Amino acid sequence: MGALLFQSILAVLFLAVSIQGMDYAYKKMECPFPEGQSVLSLTECEKYTACEWYYDVGMCHMKKNSEAGYVVAGETQKTSRGLKTILKKIDPSVTMFHGDIQQLVFEVIDHEEYHVQIKIYDAETPRYEVPVPLNLPDKPATHQRYVVSQSAEGEPFTFSVGRKDSAKENTLLNLVGPLTFEDQFIQFTTTLPTTYMYGMGENAHPTFKHIFGPRKTYPIFPRDHEVIEEVVNLYGHQPYYVIVDHTTEEAHSVLFYNSNAMEYSTFMLDFGSPALTLRTIGGIIDLHIFLGPTLEDVNRQYVNDVQFFDVNYMYDRRDFTYDQTDWKDLPEFIEELHNDTLKVTVILDPPIASDFDEYPPGQRGKEADVFIKWLSETYIPDDQDPSWGSYMVGRVWPSFPTVFPDFLNPAALEWWGNELDMFRKDINYDGIWIDMNEVTNFGTNPFGAEGSNYPNKTDLQCPDNKYDSPPYPTVMTRTGGSVSKRISETTICMSGNQTDGANQYLHYDVHSLYGWSHTVATYKAMRSMNPGKRPMILTRSTFPGSGKYGFHWLGDNSSKWEHLKMSIIGILEFNLFGIPMVGADICGFNGNATMELCARWMQLGAFYPYSRNHNCGEVAQDPTAWPEVAETSSKYLFDRYYHLPYLYSLFRRAHLYGESVARPVFSQFLSDTRALEVDDQFFWGDGIMVAPVITEGATSRTVYFPKGEWYDTVGLKVVTGPATLEVKAPLDELPYFFLGGNIIPVQQCELTTAKSRNFDFVLKVFLNSSLAAAGEIFRDDGETDLDLQEPYFAVTSFSDNTLNVNVLTGSGSVAGLNIYAIEISGYIYHPKAIELDGEILPSDAWSYNESFQFLNCLTEVPMGKNMTLIMLV
Repeated sequence: MGALLFQSILAVLFLAVSIQGMDYAYKKMECPFPEGQSVLSLTECEKYTACEWYYDVGMCHMKKNSEAGYVVAGETQKTSRGLKTILKKIDPSVTMFHGDIQQLVFEVIDHEEYHVQIKIYDAETPRYEVPVPLNLPDKPATHQRYVVSQSAEGEPFTFSVGRKDSAKENTLLNLVGPLTFEDQFIQFTTTLPTTYMYGMGENAHPTFKHIFGPRKTYPIFPRDHEVIEEVVNLYGHQPYYVIVDHTTEEAHSVLFYNSNAMEYSTFMLDFGSPALTLRTIGGIIDLHIFLGPTLEDVNRQYVNDVQFFDVNYMYDRRDFTYDQTDWKDLPEFIEELHNDTLKVTVILDPPIASDFDEYPPGQRGKEADVFIKWLSETYIPDDQDPSWGSYMVGRVWPSFPTVFPDFLNPAALEWWGNELDMFRKDINYDGIWIDMNEVTNFGTNPFGAEGSNYPNKTDLQCPDNKYDSPPYPTVMTRTGGSVSKRISETTICMSGNQTDGANQYLHYDVHSLYGWSHTVATYKAMRSMNPGKRPMILTRSTFPGSGKYGFHWLGDNSSKWEHLKMSIIGILEFNLFGIPMVGADICGFNGNATMELCARWMQLGAFYPYSRNHNCGEVAQDPTAWPEVAETSSKYLFDRYYHLPYLYSLFRRAHLYGESVARPVFSQFLSDTRALEVDDQFFWGDGIMVAPVITEGATSRTVYFPKGEWYDTVGLKVVTGPATLEVKAPLDELPYFFLGGNIIPVQQCELTTAKSRNFDFVLKVFLNSSLAAAGEIFRDDGETDLDLQEPYFAVTSFSDNTLNVNVLTGSGSVAGLNIYAIEISGYIYHPKAIELDGEILPSDAWSYNESFQFLNCLTEVPMGKNMTLIMLV
């Protein structure tokens, strides 16, 4: 464990070196006004005893740690998993919004050697903690790669987390300024080793790398709001970030495991250090730090711990129904699709129509008592229909008022599963698309609001209490055109009561878990209906851990060039969040796409991990809407299918190891400061780099190539990186490239993946400067659990003029399929002969182009056999 040993030594050093600079840092720590900095004044500043006026610059900032923070009170105690220390508030009169917790526990919990947990919580009264279980080890590792230091007894509290073994002294997290811990307001600030910070969501970022100057503040709290270019909280709750230190070529990440409404600010301190302030309005501080050091190490560590039919197919937009007039032939149509090897996904929203006598699914839900209730009967509207009891009632898509299932409740999971099962007897669907699960309500708090989403103005009105009107409602109430200026905007009231059967929860605390719990409920239902089969669940709202149960699309974007570019940032962020199957609505959901925009977006969308064109605009924008779009869509969707064996192998690694699929350009090049800034290109795995055109009217674009040998789509050498090139990109072309060192399996394709599976494979070998490459091939039946079958898996390698294919499992599952050919790019020797499994290939079975350094061999070896191909030079 070693924590006590280094505490006494490092604490003094830490304070001696940093206290002067850190104590001065408080002057850059904004005092957070509920109304925002627009009300900044000396008078406003004086309302808060935790703040003081900085006369030199006219800024209201937090008081220094020795006045507004906590003091270490007593000796640190060793535990079976780490350390505990008691902290006491230095001055109880110094406060932001009152309700300060006077005595805290600072706890260090050791997990794996690369993973440490830091908790700060009330020493006397239990507080809400996220009830979503994490995959934590039973006992700590015997050796930790991190050190945690804290200030000594009697000193103002601060702490830091650093690496033990690093190329330099490397502090990953370093508390500066005062810790504020009130009942409904928690705030702390940490310095960061570099400005190369990525993640934190779900909100719209103009760049993948976060901006530190000027100061930026973003909200996190699930909300149904269309994607815009401004600061706004969107559909999910992902308080997780990654930092890359280019000077040591190391990455680490931090999860702030808290589900209450929160915000974060990025800014620079006066002494040149980037800083991050985290604020939340409930729960505790629960930090998980993952040490990497590579980006994929970080992804693995984090993840290991933690045709579509839209609503118009329904009757009155009600779940578990279909319109038997306009969609009367839907069951037969679905069977036609199944006969053509296509899958069908239906959409289901959480809100349930409350005319229980007329709507059997709602009546059964009422009988099982599965809907969210008001926290107190005093909040029930006087004119509420008696049949609704104490349920919180809103309005969403159905024409009748709606109630909201509590998916934390085991009874709700059983009810939901039964309804899905009964509905499947009418509609033989394959997958489920769950939407509106932030959870959404139309027209919340309508009084005084114009333009409510729902025509009936008697909508849900939230009470004026500490939960629906918290003292600090975060920046979310000042963004996205909030009409009510309340945290319940477009959702239900925070004064709701939920239960997991054993514990009661405030919706105020578990709002961010709604989408996660809805996904889990749907996943369990699909598992029950289809034992041994993988569920297909698409969800809009997410939380850490959602990637285990479903995948995600980026919500209601618009047909804008800016949103095409922003979608790249979104798919990269969600791959960091552990949800690799992600994509945006191609061509934009809102508005009307132009031919050029849709053509470019179809090209990019073909390389989303999850590819879907979906819109509600007046103008058609499907791939056949314009001849030019149809042509480029066909070309690049077939390219997607051609590379599906590679993409599928990447998803295998995502499933087994928690790796990402879509990766930033810097993923393999952590010291490359140019790559660390690129957010309009991305990788599939380590091998394919996509550089879409994101500018209207452009027929070329600048592409950055990191270190390595780079090849084009026909296998010809383009450049040795690092280099920046202007690449031609007429309207019908998407630039994408292959990095040397990778072996990419490909397959000729058909109109569906099921039909494409019957074609032979080709291995495309792209050599690096050492004339080496490696890869994998994975193939299974596409739907059965991995632990219930023995899928085909082979590793491929090229070195010393020899290509090897070693089949590790599932040789019998690929009967009838061959590795038809091998294509080798960047091979500098003209072979005298080529030997395949001990036999010399006929001269007409291979060819070599010396000018292009390209070798092509016809092999036709059964996939189930090991293969060795030797170039005799």
